[in-house]
Amino acid sequence: MKINKLIIYFRSLIFCLKYLPFDIGIKVPIYIGSKVKIDIDKKSHIQIIGKVNRGQIRINITNGSVGVKSDNKSLICLKEDSRLIFQGKSSFFKGSIIKGLDCGVISIGDGVTFNKNAFITCRKKITIGRDCMFGWNCNIRDCDGHDIFDSNQLINPDKEIEFGKHIWCCANCSILKGTKIPDGTVIAYGSLVNKKFEDKCCIIGGHPARILKQNIKWIN
Repeated sequence: MKINKLIIYFRSLIFCLKYLPFDIGIKVPIYIGSKVKIDIDKKSHIQIIGKVNRGQIRINITNGSVGVKSDNKSLICLKEDSRLIFQGKSSFFKGSIIKGLDCGVISIGDGVTFNKNAFITCRKKITIGRDCMFGWNCNIRDCDGHDIFDSNQLINPDKEIEFGKHIWCCANCSILKGTKIPDGTVIAYGSLVNKKFEDKCCIIGGHPARILKQNIKWIN
């Protein structure tokens, strides 16, 4: 166990010194587990805002829920001037994929956790507020993956996604471009969310999601 922890520490140290400013990287704020593929180009970067502590960000370290299938392989891919911003503690369990493309900006708030097999793809901007919790197999995409044109005019532009604070997104949910989730929301299991909601402290769910119950409170 001690040997495994040392391996994770030195792997993480190399990662942090390579992709963070030296004075931040030497503190090893990001722990990288085994089976994490790193694909970050020179124009893209990772940023940590606020206080920096050792191991405050963990990627592919935690196993996640027992019984949920995963090959335990994770990916951090940042291309074409994209940015990954952390604003405190966060954890991405095994099997997580984080992709920033085409100047996309992914901003992760303090206390955010993703269970197994998170899949985040950003070509514009994805903002996740503090104290948000995501179940396994959650898919967040601010783009369609391929551009569609009608008479040479783009008809499916990328659109920002915004999560407020203290949101519980249950397992097997898909959050698509143009979505806004207010503070205190619970997103029901297996939902597809593709629009902006304005009312706080609601349960939303369905295909596509709609408000199911208002004035709720959830405790993690």
